[in-house]
Amino acid sequence: MHDISNSIYRDLSALEKIIRDEAEIKLFNYNGLDIPFSGKWRKIAINLSGGADSACLTYLLCKIITENNFNCKIDVITHVRCWTTRPWQQPISVKIFTKLKNMFPDIINQRYENFIAPQIEHGVIGYIYKDLETGEDRSGDQLQVSEFNIYCAYKHRYNAIFNATSMNPPQTDFPKKMKDREKQPEHGALRDLILHVTDDGNDDLFLCHPFRFVDKSWIVAQYYKYNILDLFELTRSCEGDVTHENIKSVVPDFISYSSDQVVPECGTCFWCLERNWALSNVNEVLEKIKDV
Repeated sequence: MHDISNSIYRDLSALEKIIRDEAEIKLFNYNGLDIPFSGKWRKIAINLSGGADSACLTYLLCKIITENNFNCKIDVITHVRCWTTRPWQQPISVKIFTKLKNMFPDIINQRYENFIAPQIEHGVIGYIYKDLETGEDRSGDQLQVSEFNIYCAYKHRYNAIFNATSMNPPQTDFPKKMKDREKQPEHGALRDLILHVTDDGNDDLFLCHPFRFVDKSWIVAQYYKYNILDLFELTRSCEGDVTHENIKSVVPDFISYSSDQVVPECGTCFWCLERNWALSNVNEVLEKIKDV
């Protein structure tokens, strides 16, 4: 199902093969998708938000560690954002962390929070600079996320940091698609999936994005496949805020919000449309992966 993106891990230069072999990185296939991991890793981190993508990847990483009897802990890094407009995001991320901690008490370790100022969010000021190495446009919140990840890696000596950013749904025209999620696997390179960082005080740090060429329908299907819908139901994808008509009657402003409140979804943002699209396609995906 992910043959093209999986092949990227195998089309390596001589130097990349040396790095892979020295780090003892192997590929672990789950329902058609290869995920890189090393039995030498003792401490890794993952960016865990309140969404389905990062919760799913955290679960799969815990499965890799459990099923291979690896001696590895997972720290969680949550980037707190939009605190005045979507104040429920931080409490939801805590609930998901707690759920995963209860599921894998010997693997899920510490949780760290980063704060993203609303003024530098992509939705507020757009892209603000061009990455000199990749040539890609970047936003202020992306810069803050990546730099905090590197800071945590240096401070806590991580072997790898995982991020669960996924690809836009194919052949859809949802509003406000993120253009950096449009890249197709046939145009992909190894650095899209795993990047070896050799500076910033880290001798052996890998930045891993195994969902880069995976759409939400495959991700949602994992919750059904592994019977963890209780975890899925804790996640929230909606980016509607306190000004949306479906929400403001329940939470008119961030001061009024209580962490126990049930906040309705807007149903109109890209993330709601993407989630509903994934749910409508989940049976088709489950059929495709049933014998994988």
